[in-house]
Amino acid sequence: MALFASSLRQNAPPILAGTLATVGLTTGLYSFYNPPTFAQNIGIPNIPTSAIPFALFAGARNISVGISVLALLYDGQKRAVGFTMLAGVATSL
Repeated sequence: MALFASSLRQNAPPILAGTLATVGLTTGLYSFYNPPTFAQNIGIPNIPTSAIPFALFAGARNISVGISVLALLYDGQKRAVGFTMLAGVATSL
């Protein structure tokens, strides 16, 4: 049982970070495919055509953070993954 808990404690953060990066990458790609629906999903109802670049910017941010986190996970830099995700949260605020 202790071995399972140790393995879970060691493997869960990269798995969760990879899942969040994949979700961010997917939502970013969706924003380029359908900007008005993406804007409604992030809380902008009835988006005017002048605000579509904002939705595209948010999608580009999601794509860049998703790619960065996946690249850092692939390279094994767990601490850098944490800082990158923290920076992604800070830019969202």
